[in-house]
This record gives sequence, C-alpha cells and structure tokens, in this order.
Amino acid sequence: MTQTLQDHITSLHTLSLADTIKAITTVTPGLKTSIQPKYGYFVTHSDYDGIADLEDLGRLWLKAGRDCFDEHAALELRLLHYQQTDIFDKLYVDLDKRLEAGLKDGSIAPPVRDPDAGCSCCAGVPSSVILCGFAEGEAFHFTPEEYEGFWVEQENSGSRYRDGVCMSVMASLKQVEEALARTSGVEVVSML
Repeated sequence: MTQTLQDHITSLHTLSLADTIKAITTVTPGLKTSIQPKYGYFVTHSDYDGIADLEDLGRLWLKAGRDCFDEHAALELRLLHYQQTDIFDKLYVDLDKRLEAGLKDGSIAPPVRDPDAGCSCCAGVPSSVILCGFAEGEAFHFTPEEYEGFWVEQENSGSRYRDGVCMSVMASLKQVEEALARTSGVEVVSML
C-alpha cells in the first residue's frame, strides 16, 4: 500500500533542514488542490493516497525558512527554499478562491472561528502568512555579520530589530544569486 500524503508530510518534520527542504521540493510540484465539504486547505498527490492538510506542509516550509537563518544555511539551500515560494503562493491562492466560492454557494461549511485567536498572521497561520506575502524571502535573512561578509556595503532588502538591536538583515534574490555565483564559481541562472 502506498503511504498517505498526510503521513508523508508528517514524516518530513523529523528530517534535517537540508533534507526537509529537498523533500519539500520533491513533493510540491505534484500537489493538486482539493476542496472538501469541511473548510480547509487540502491537497492531493498522484504518488500518495488520500488528502493532506496543506497547512501542515506550509507550516513546515515556513519553519524551514526561519531555520535557514537559525542554522546559518548555505546559499544553495536558501535559494532552493526560495524557489518554492511561487508554488506555495499558487496553491494557496487557488484554494482560497475555491474556498470563497464554496462558502458563497454553500458547498463548504464555514470555518469555526476562535474569537480569542487574534491576528492569524501574527499567530503564524500558514495560509494567512503566505497569502499576505510575508513568507517571501524568509530564507534570505542573515545575521548582520553574514550579510556584511557577502555584500559589504550593498543596500539590503529589510531588517528585523528586537529591542533596538538589528537581529537580521535580508538579502534580495539578485544578491543571493550573485553571491552564489561569486562563491561557487558557477553561473546561476537568475529567477528574476
């Protein structure tokens, strides 16, 4: 019997950062959105049985982006993570449109909202974070020292501060591609 898609996604949580990102890049191209009578972001895959909750995979992908910073991941791995952005965006946008249509025509039961939940983006709900565009470039955050080492005086794409102290500096896709080409000696085909 083939492994269920949900079981496969659950198993990815036990992998190292590099293996997690590689596994995500292997599974995402085959994902198809699936609308169920119960409100939710569901997907299927031809290589696996059953449906899976896209929020579980989205949560793992978001965590992997943050872990690229925490684990000082190599540029190649950060770029590989970034390359999944459009796939996740398309899956969530498609499902969001279909869910809205299902809510309007009554074919999908509305979600039960927790009145005390607060902002779903602030809570890290993958559908909200990704649909609002807050996930793009997550893997391109570097410590100020790492950023300085790669890009010296180049302008950054943003920074994160805590208590007035710069915690991370964000590079652009172009900067990461140029640094990768410079450090590896291999020309990187731009995604721009």
